[in-house]
Amino acid sequence: MNLISLINTDKLFTRALEEQVPYFKFASWIESTVQKEVITQLFKAKGGKNEVPKDLITNEEEKK
Repeated sequence: MNLISLINTDKLFTRALEEQVPYFKFASWIESTVQKEVITQLFKAKGGKNEVPKDLITNEEEKK
């Protein structure tokens, strides 16, 4: 499953606003944040389960 496609863009943007990311750093901030999230979740999910991790910034919460 492609974890990047599950990232909730609204939550990502809200996090950028909270962290006060400057405009000229926004693109690189998004790239590094998404990479960190996905890599972290891949390591957490490793263990034979095909579940999407619950603490990723995803739309999965909204489906419940």
